[in-house]
Amino acid sequence: MKFLNHLVGLLLIISFKTSYSQIKANFGIGYNVGNHINVNGLDFVIKRYNETRSYLTTTMKSPVFFRGINMAADFYYPKCLVDFEWVVRKSDVKAETNTNQTRDLRFKENTFNMGLGWKAKSRKSGVTGSYAGIDFSTISVKNYTRTHETNGVKPDYQKINWDISVGFSPFLQLVGKRLTAKFYYQFMITDVNYWDVNRAINPNTWSGDDYDSNKGKASSIGFSLRYNLVKNH
Repeated sequence: MKFLNHLVGLLLIISFKTSYSQIKANFGIGYNVGNHINVNGLDFVIKRYNETRSYLTTTMKSPVFFRGINMAADFYYPKCLVDFEWVVRKSDVKAETNTNQTRDLRFKENTFNMGLGWKAKSRKSGVTGSYAGIDFSTISVKNYTRTHETNGVKPDYQKINWDISVGFSPFLQLVGKRLTAKFYYQFMITDVNYWDVNRAINPNTWSGDDYDSNKGKASSIGFSLRYNLVKNH
C-alpha cells in the first residue's frame, strides 16, 4: 500500500502540472470487474483437487468472475493518449465437504499497464471522446488459501505462491469529463507456474502429477469505470 500511496501522490503532481501545458493529463480512481476466459494450469490443479476427493458436497470451480480497484494516469495528445494503469483482479472459489469443512482459494492478478490509444475522431477538440489502443501488461499472479468450518469463523488467507507474466491488452476507452470507462481483453504471452498451489491443496497427489500440467496462461475480459480527479475538457 505504501507503493500505491506514493504512486497516487506522484501522479497527482504530474496531472496538475501538465494540465496547464499543451499535453493534458488526468488521474482516475475506480473499480474493475470482468471474467477470466481461461486460467490454464490452475484449472488442472483444481480439477485434481476435485477428482481426488469423493467426499465433496460442493466441488471447486475454476476462477471466472473478478473484481478489484483500478487507478490510472492518462496523458492526452491531439490525436492519442498514453496511459499508465494499475489494475487488481481478485477471484474467490471454494469447495465444501460432507463434514462441514470449507477450503477457500483466492486467485489474484495485479497488473501494471503501459499503453497507447488513438482517438477515433481526431478532429474533435478537447480530450473527451473514444480511444482504441493496446497496453503492454506486467502481471503479478498470487494465490492464497484457507480452511475453516463451513459456518465458522474464517481465518486470514495464507499466501501460496507468486509469479510474474507479461501480456497485452487491446482496449476501447471512453473519456468523459468526470468519468472514464475502459473495456479490455487481456492475454498472457508467458506461462505462470501453479506447482506450489498443487502442492499446497493436493498434498497427497501433487508429486505424481506432470510438472508441465501445472503451467499455463490466463486471458480475461473486463470493464473499469474511473472518476477523473481533474475535469476533462
